[in-house]
Amino acid sequence: MKTKTIALALGCAILLLLCTATEGTATHVVCTVTAYNATEAQCDSSPTITASNKKIRKGFCAISRDIEKKYQLKFGDKVVIPGMADYKHRIFYEIQDRMNRKIENTVDIYMVEYEDAIAFGKHEMDVFFIKGIGSE
Repeated sequence: MKTKTIALALGCAILLLLCTATEGTATHVVCTVTAYNATEAQCDSSPTITASNKKIRKGFCAISRDIEKKYQLKFGDKVVIPGMADYKHRIFYEIQDRMNRKIENTVDIYMVEYEDAIAFGKHEMDVFFIKGIGSE
């Protein structure tokens, strides 16, 4: 639990610095965080191309459409998930993909290895959406 608290504090401090130094705004929510791989079974017929028409890479994430609409998020907006540090993953992500319409209140993290995505599983986590910092 101590690691989670430290990661959350560090993530929040970095987030505040980013927003203070720019015109960015941050929104905190608690939502489901899952992981996916670039396969047709999990995506569509072109699994390595994101909804933003970029080639998939580490650091990208997909968001559910309800979150996208509610918080007026765009491709290129940033996501900070401090709790990911507890699972030995990065905590900063960039929104470049969109989830299936039936999924709600979820951030889906791209992972290269299937085994990593399965091992990560599904978690409720603190998530910060940052608008206006390098967004397209």
